[in-house]
Amino acid sequence: MRSRTSNGLRGPALAIMALAASVCAAVAVQAAQAQPAPSLGIEGGKSKRPQIATFSPSAGPSGTTVTVNGSNFNGAKAVTFNGSNASFAVISASQLTAAVPANATSGPIAVTNAAGTATSGTSFTVNSGTPPPPTITSFSPTSGQAGTVVKIAGTNFTGATAVKLGSTAASYTVVSSTTITVIVPSKAIGYYKWSVTNPAGTATSTGSFRVM
Repeated sequence: MRSRTSNGLRGPALAIMALAASVCAAVAVQAAQAQPAPSLGIEGGKSKRPQIATFSPSAGPSGTTVTVNGSNFNGAKAVTFNGSNASFAVISASQLTAAVPANATSGPIAVTNAAGTATSGTSFTVNSGTPPPPTITSFSPTSGQAGTVVKIAGTNFTGATAVKLGSTAASYTVVSSTTITVIVPSKAIGYYKWSVTNPAGTATSTGSFRVM
């Protein structure tokens, strides 16, 4: 008598079904392995080549702060004025500021990142004279004791000759054309304004720093 299972299927039939199930499982594993890896985003997560749309001003002497607008500026490695390397600060993916270097000549502005280089369609004109006067847009922190390090943001800081809190001179470092770090000098408790001076003039902060 041939063997039967409790559900009525014979032994050979069960063996065939088991083999078919094994084959299906193997095919499923191979299909899963063949699926492409998850996307890392645009261009596999790699940086995109920068693009320059506009810049301003269009002319100025060395030390002038130039604002460059475009796209894909994050990760920028270099900014040049007609081939001369400039100090720069990336504000956002669509904007950066750069200081016209001392040895620059008139020509296009270029921005480079890991994906390539963008060159402006028009030239920046380097002229003689002193850079424009500085401007102060913000500072942080807004309070502290003597010795506190404060970051001042603005424009045209290259070539700065003095930084003061009220009427008291302070020790400072020009980080870039748009950033200065300064150490709060000894002052009586109170509120004082920051000022930055370059050969073209002096800028004074609109807000006051509180000496504690």
